Amino acid sequence: MDEWVTDALRVMHREDAVIVVEKDGVYKTSRKPGIAPLLDFLHDDAGFLRGARALDRVVGRAAALLMVHGGVREVHALLISDHAIDALEKNNIPFSYERKTEFIQNRTKDGGCPMERCCLGVDDPARAYEALTAKLEAMRRAQA
Repeated sequence: MDEWVTDALRVMHREDAVIVVEKDGVYKTSRKPGIAPLLDFLHDDAGFLRGARALDRVVGRAAALLMVHGGVREVHALLISDHAIDALEKNNIPFSYERKTEFIQNRTKDGGCPMERCCLGVDDPARAYEALTAKLEAMRRAQA
């Protein structure tokens, strides 16, 4: 296992984070579920992701395309989907993982993740970002 992954895992466990992004020795973490942390990073400081390395608990196609959109240079996932692997390979992003699955399940485990489904058939990271932002907003409105 790469040293950066070992260090990021320590940070993840210490901070009970779901994602750890490292760039030039600076770590940013989040405890928010799903793709929310990546959207926050892109919104708050998109430049931070450019050239960074990301350790994420779950990487589906949505997360993978957001990482590509932000310019992440390397990814390690505790769980990754075949759809995410496809996106990372098409964009020449080196990655490693602990476990692999065909697709990411939704939170109730009775179907596929709506964010991953939103990105199926989408290869352009900028289009994925727009689609995911709209999908998340629609889901938030539906809950209100």
